[in-house]
Amino acid sequence: MHALKALVIGMGLLIIVGMGLVVWGFARQATQMTEKSEETGPSESSYFETRVNLPDGCEVENLKSDGQGGLLLLLKGQAQARAECDQIILLDAGNGEVRGRIELQGN
Repeated sequence: MHALKALVIGMGLLIIVGMGLVVWGFARQATQMTEKSEETGPSESSYFETRVNLPDGCEVENLKSDGQGGLLLLLKGQAQARAECDQIILLDAGNGEVRGRIELQGN
């Protein structure tokens, strides 16, 4: 009977210590996530320059984030350049590379 009592007390202590370690781990992770989110300003390695060649007579009508690290450029142009300008360009916001183009065609 004494052995069973000691076993139950020992297991209870292990449960309490284990829960304490779990709470400590959660608190530590939350602190690390908060410190990362408080870092502000772009790092020097995130700076880039790029050029996107637009057809003559085209200009950027709208610029929008795609929510996945990309930028969408919607082009517009005058009547004579409209066929060349009707497109959407997808840029990688991390390095400025063109990831794709979508040409818009009417009837």
